[in-house]
Amino acid sequence: MAITYRTNNTASGAASTIVITKPSGTVDGDLLIAVFGSLDNSVQTLSGWTSIVVGNSGGGGTNSSTQSFYKIASSEGSDYTWTVNSSVMCAGCILRVDGQQASPIGSSEGFGNTSGGTSLSGGSGITPANGDNFFIQAWSAYFLGTGGIGDMTAQAIATSNPSWTEICDLGPNSGGNAVELSVVYGQRSQTTGTGANSATLSLSPHKHSGVFLEFKRITAFTSTITDTATVTDAITPSIGYTAIITDTVTATDSTIADKARAYSNTQKNTSTWANTQKS
Repeated sequence: MAITYRTNNTASGAASTIVITKPSGTVDGDLLIAVFGSLDNSVQTLSGWTSIVVGNSGGGGTNSSTQSFYKIASSEGSDYTWTVNSSVMCAGCILRVDGQQASPIGSSEGFGNTSGGTSLSGGSGITPANGDNFFIQAWSAYFLGTGGIGDMTAQAIATSNPSWTEICDLGPNSGGNAVELSVVYGQRSQTTGTGANSATLSLSPHKHSGVFLEFKRITAFTSTITDTATVTDAITPSIGYTAIITDTVTATDSTIADKARAYSNTQKNTSTWANTQKS
């Protein structure tokens, strides 16, 4: 059974909190995955969510950060309010999928780089837990003096690269600087290592970071079916009749009896008969 992407919602800004609306159609048991592009790991873990992995650009000064979290949906509210330290620029996305294992997290890695240029390098790659799992690449970029974000494209892995679908590419700007978050997903049948991932940006960032995540699909399940039946047998006994009931289900038997009556013919003919019992 494959993991299936369903819906997502996003938000961005530069404030002490970032609020993301629950993805439409969310039901109990769905897997919710949250990814954020920000600065210096500024997004705090929300109650009920579990951190997966963080990617940091490193280097001196302000870092580009990509953070990832997950939870299994259970009586969810209408939205999620995340705290952002120092009100830094932040962009976030929550996506909803289904078909995952009870313990859904496979291999994952965070990465980052301080070099400029429009060709972005990622991590060394991961080795999948099994074939046909669900993968997410989330890339963040930190821009200085551009006044806005670029266009993130060509997200790929080095080995057996699958088709990737982008679900968001957004980010805020403040004082001429900007943060960008791009999220793509794909499925890959191979169990061999993925090799390094990469992407292309239309603008050269100051720093960039990202996470590469694997989510495990359901590979087998057991279903138990219980049938209940009731059988009622009606029996009218007669001479020489034997009834054998071999039902292994609930059986209800009923019988019908007729009262015998005595008659006599005192006139010895065939047309006159008397009920001697008067009943």
